[in-house]
Amino acid sequence: IGNKAVASAINDAIFYFFIPREQWGGLSFYASTAVAMNVPNQSTNALSNWGIGAYMQGDYNEAKSLFYAALERDDQFAEDEASYYLSVIFEKEGNLEEAEKYRKRCEVAGGYTPTFL
Repeated sequence: IGNKAVASAINDAIFYFFIPREQWGGLSFYASTAVAMNVPNQSTNALSNWGIGAYMQGDYNEAKSLFYAALERDDQFAEDEASYYLSVIFEKEGNLEEAEKYRKRCEVAGGYTPTFL
């Protein structure tokens, strides 16, 4: 099995098992593993999924850091998702200018319908 398949399987486990069951330790371990694999698209997806976990735990600073890291990657695989959550976080923090900036960025990337709020 290649790295792409492994990283993809990790992301599926994160999104469909670790996040819904609030298994934060497992999420952090496997997300960091997928990120370290440096697989285009899948490592970016892992950063954003990890950010969702941090967001759900209320750790907005960590979530923002992870979403920014996802947005900085060349493949832009999680552009919509990371931008969506950054918009939500900034709105919760009362920074409506940044919230609007990331809402527009999400829209340009195709929009996003969240599974987890």
